[in-house]
Amino acid sequence: MDSRYLQSLVDNKDAEGNVVFPPINPRTGDNTYIIEKAIELDSHTHVTLDGCRMVLADGVYEGVFISKGMWYEGVLESDLCDISIVGKNGVVFDGVSTNGLTERTEKELGVPVLRNSFINLRGVKGFRIADLHLTHGRYWGITLHYSSDGVIENIDYDFANDMRNQDGIDLRRGCSNIVIRNITGRCGDDVVALTALNGYGETVYADSTEYPPHAVAGIAPHITDVIIEKIHAACSGGHGIVRLLCHDGNCVKRIQIVDVVDKRLEWDAPPAYSAIRIGDDRYAYHHRASREDMTDITINGLVSHAKTDILVWEGAEAPTIIK
Repeated sequence: MDSRYLQSLVDNKDAEGNVVFPPINPRTGDNTYIIEKAIELDSHTHVTLDGCRMVLADGVYEGVFISKGMWYEGVLESDLCDISIVGKNGVVFDGVSTNGLTERTEKELGVPVLRNSFINLRGVKGFRIADLHLTHGRYWGITLHYSSDGVIENIDYDFANDMRNQDGIDLRRGCSNIVIRNITGRCGDDVVALTALNGYGETVYADSTEYPPHAVAGIAPHITDVIIEKIHAACSGGHGIVRLLCHDGNCVKRIQIVDVVDKRLEWDAPPAYSAIRIGDDRYAYHHRASREDMTDITINGLVSHAKTDILVWEGAEAPTIIK
């Protein structure tokens, strides 16, 4: 297994915070690294993966990367900043096969299903995730919590809906000032989802409601000021391309959705329920969202092959549709 070796590279990064994961694994002589424990990233860490194939070990409840303090069980005091995860020369993250941990089994197993995300960042200001191919996702591909001032770009997916809830990118509570662009391929569930929620499935442990999910001190739980641009992808599970959702006083505001193209015909995928879905009457823990909670949503450029092009829940403010 290779997590200890890769963690040692990160822990011994150079003075500028740079570290390269080499294309040849010294243990095996090929480009495959077996990840049995997620690599933990601290501030001022810039990881470049060179031609690597990052494969999750069989049966582990781990992803590839997490930020420091990701699984702390209370309100995190975080000043994490300046983290990047960038691939070159065809980097692949591969979940290979299911480990049995899903939204339906996490309570029984006592492990949050979010541990299956390839990348989990919490409380990070200033980040870049770029130039990766993700396949056989065990759950969501990239998940951010209470993070800001970052870019996710040039991410390609091949999630065939062979495991449950294979979202591509999820921004959770407290995310702001983020650009998501140039996302391609297919996901089993929503390709890009912005969801500011409380309640079951949103806490660090599935049966805990004692504190806000993955909270970070001093950061409001709202999702604001996000640009979602050039999403040319398919949903192989019939869900959607872009989804916005909030409840329980959490807000989603000032979101620009630009150049979304539903590629389901290229993947021979079933029609999505909706290409762009705004709001939902489900997932509220205490009370549903009001019109004031989800505002300033702009859609500029949509090519849809979904059952419904744009679906707006009656409790949400209608978006501004330019094209």
